[in-house]
Amino acid sequence: MSVPAKRHHLPRPARIAGTVAAAVAASMIVVPGAHAAPAPAPGQALAAPAITRDLTESPAVAEAVVSLQATEMVYGSTGELVAAVGTVDGDPVTSGTVSFLLNGRTLSADVVDGSASVPVTTADFGSVHGYPLNTGGYWFRATYTGEGHTDAEASAKLQVSPADPALEATIAPEAVPGEAVAIEGRLTAQPDHEGQPQGSLQLVVDGEPVGDPVRVGDDGGFVTEFTAPESWQPGEHTVELTLPRHGNFNAASFALTTTVNPATSETVVRVQDAEMVYGSTGELVAAVETVDGDPVTSGTVSFLLNGRTVSADVVDGSADM
Repeated sequence: MSVPAKRHHLPRPARIAGTVAAAVAASMIVVPGAHAAPAPAPGQALAAPAITRDLTESPAVAEAVVSLQATEMVYGSTGELVAAVGTVDGDPVTSGTVSFLLNGRTLSADVVDGSASVPVTTADFGSVHGYPLNTGGYWFRATYTGEGHTDAEASAKLQVSPADPALEATIAPEAVPGEAVAIEGRLTAQPDHEGQPQGSLQLVVDGEPVGDPVRVGDDGGFVTEFTAPESWQPGEHTVELTLPRHGNFNAASFALTTTVNPATSETVVRVQDAEMVYGSTGELVAAVETVDGDPVTSGTVSFLLNGRTVSADVVDGSADM
């Protein structure tokens, strides 16, 4: 009788939740940021170095654009440089700074509502010796820098034009034909402007140049005189001082006025003895005329009597009281 062969049953392995693929996939989930492999357990071989990656997103950087326009200012005055700052889409940039480079010197300003500006003064952009920008053209550059935007720059031209000079002068208020009339004064810049005009002033009387041009001093001061023409009649007369274009200042002409008074003629006062009754009202009369016998029609006569003086106007060659 044969013995049946025994069958051996191997124990069934325990069920593992999920699949190996799922477990492997779970182990590969990476949270954004920097990651490195964990340190090995004691006795465990050191694993190969893990490659780290920084998956943090960088903020977007917008492209900035600087726009400038040519500008103009008068010599010795205060000008202005203005830069518009926006994106390529036309939106205004509201932060950052713009550095303006002019005449080898730099001045910065904050960007506000898409714009930045700086004043053009002698202190900020003039010469190293403290002089204003001379007349002429100057290229200037505006450079923008700011967080969240690319750097940008642009260039434009500043034109400095000549200034009008001013004159502070006095002339003798009265002139006598045939006699000298004095003039003195000083050339200056316009109020609130810098600079000192220079050059020579030419005196013009009745439309004709008189004498040689008068050179002004370093401070613009000058003194001159002329002889009042014999042809001048009583009344106001105007003379001119002309200045040609010189350096940073325009040509100019300045008018000064003096007055010729009527000629003085010899006057004769004639009076006659007067008589009155005690206690009554008497009268004093004076006749006023020229040596040629013409009546004088203006002026006053002062009558001195008993230590007291009373005056009366001359009317038609006579005054009385």
